[in-house]
Amino acid sequence: THMSYAGCTPSTGTNTIQLQAGTYVLTKELQPTASMNILGADPTDYANINVLTNDYPAPTALKTTITGQGQTRLFNTNINNNPELALYNLVLDSGKATDRGGALYMGGALTLNNVTIQNSPAATGGAIFLSNANSNFTMTQGIIQNNNATDGSVLAMTCQDNLVFTPRSIIINNISVLNNGNANSNSTFAFCGEPTASISNATLTQNTTNTNSGSILQFSSTSPQGAVNLSTVASLTLLNNTIVQNTAWTGLLYNNVGRKALGYNILAYNTSGKSCRYADGDYAANTASNFTSFDWNALVLNSGTDQCELANSVLTSYKVPHPYPWHTATKPFSFQDVLLFQIQ
Repeated sequence: THMSYAGCTPSTGTNTIQLQAGTYVLTKELQPTASMNILGADPTDYANINVLTNDYPAPTALKTTITGQGQTRLFNTNINNNPELALYNLVLDSGKATDRGGALYMGGALTLNNVTIQNSPAATGGAIFLSNANSNFTMTQGIIQNNNATDGSVLAMTCQDNLVFTPRSIIINNISVLNNGNANSNSTFAFCGEPTASISNATLTQNTTNTNSGSILQFSSTSPQGAVNLSTVASLTLLNNTIVQNTAWTGLLYNNVGRKALGYNILAYNTSGKSCRYADGDYAANTASNFTSFDWNALVLNSGTDQCELANSVLTSYKVPHPYPWHTATKPFSFQDVLLFQIQ
């Protein structure tokens, strides 16, 4: 916060705080006034070998926890200059808000590395709420579990700031998202505005929304709850994800608004509803789904529970790469070809 204390010289750049192992209990939310890095204790054990690398050190469970004990939000940077916040090697536990962001209410950029966010409810954005155009979000390695909200049990955001669609970068890689939401939740991830969003190498499983109207990934300009302010140049990339065993009306809700790229995902084995659902009616005849790529995904195409609704134009537009001998590198999919890769 750039104020001297106990003889320390105040910083003029990003502050860094190194926490020791243990649990830090908050009675009110933390409101940084300047950019800050907060590091938990190093989750490694130099006395043992990592079984994957056969070298020292071995990884351990996270050793540092910040908890609101179900009484208060943990961090709020949506005031006081919207500073950047970077958190490393931490468990963020039991935050709570009656409005936005049960654990994190971000007005500035947020970076999470090896962080667990858990047990945090809010009305919107149970784990995280992003506010205004400065709130870019990057998360690498971590767990998001047991958070709840009516909209966006894991992530929600402002759609418009200063009367325009809110642009922001969202990059999520190598995380597990599980057991978030409840039967009254409208969404797990609620995308809107003008995000450039990417989720890769992630597992989304056992999350819950309303089975008559809820989405795990809401990326559309319409939903059962009404119109969504999603820009035509918004984009969502899903790469190498496992999206299974969720309970929802749909796993992915999409329409023709916003660019979508899907590759190497398992999007199936979801209960109660569809794994993908087109928000605007007749999906089969739709000719403008706005998929920029759709390659090597494991899907159920037969109508019924767990189906991924895709237009015929999508099924005939993308190509099968080598080494499969019954195709050439330039031969496009046909509907019959897709069935070869369909989950039965």
